[in-house]
This record gives sequence, C-alpha cells and structure tokens, in this order.
Amino acid sequence: MLCSVLLATPALADESFLSRVTAGLETVGAISLTSARTQGGIGGGVQAAFALDSHWQLHARAAWLWGLGSHTLLRVGAGWQRHGTWRPLFHAGLALGLGGSLDFSVGDRPPTRAPTLGVVVGAALLRFQVESVIVSALELEAGLSTEFVSFGPRAGVTVLSLSVPLGP
Repeated sequence: MLCSVLLATPALADESFLSRVTAGLETVGAISLTSARTQGGIGGGVQAAFALDSHWQLHARAAWLWGLGSHTLLRVGAGWQRHGTWRPLFHAGLALGLGGSLDFSVGDRPPTRAPTLGVVVGAALLRFQVESVIVSALELEAGLSTEFVSFGPRAGVTVLSLSVPLGP
C-alpha cells in the first residue's frame, strides 16, 4: 500500500525523490500499560519520513528501549506539518512493541508473550527546520494499547529528534 501511495504521488518538477525523504536519529521514552503487562523504557532510535507534499508526510520509526523489559518499538503513521521554519507536526499511527516486559497474570491465564499493539496520536510543537536539518524536541504521543488479552493506555515522548533530507 505504501509503495502505491509513493508511486501515485505526483513528483514536483524541482524536487527529486530523495529530496522528499528524510532520515534521522531520536531519543525516545515510551510505556504501554495493561492489566497483563507493563512494557516500556528509554532509548534511542532511527526514523525515516517521506513528504507527500509540503504539509503531509508518511513516517516509519524504530527504537530500542531499556528499562521495563528491553524491547523494540516500531511505529508507522502519517501526519500534517506546517510549512516554514516553525514546523509543528500532528500525526496518527500504529505502534508495535516486541520483546521484554514486566508481566502480570490475568485471572487464571499466564501472562501473554504477544507483542503489544497500539493506536496513537501525537504532536510535536517544538519542531523547527534550520537550513536542511529538522530539529524536534518533546514530541508527545498517547493512545490505546493491547497485547490481545486486555487493553490499556500507551504514552510516549520523543525527547530530541534530528533529521536531514537524503537528496539535494
């Protein structure tokens, strides 16, 4: 589906495909709480985004967290950003947590080992573009998480994120 969106997006005459792709590094904290498990921690990650136009973008992120069970956090989604030097971003997406956690039993059942899956919305209000570098601080996201036994809240913060376009 992502490939079809990328191919269907009309290319701007003065922009190459790679100039619409950004890649970067980020520091992340996240937590998922359900009655069966707590999963979360702090760590670092990588990100990539594709600008459909000057406002809309698709993004994918991977982070490795330590703390409440070392695990991998994968996030995909889409968002809207303001064009200009100050570029706040509002986004929605899916978050998948794989790996360790603090597990709790739910009734007679043993703790699940399924990945946590969440639906999140977020905002990065302290986000700026300086030359070609995009700097973001204190991006917040919240949503609902499940590990297929129970539901609970999910929250995250990207403390600092730096990204640059891959092309000229």
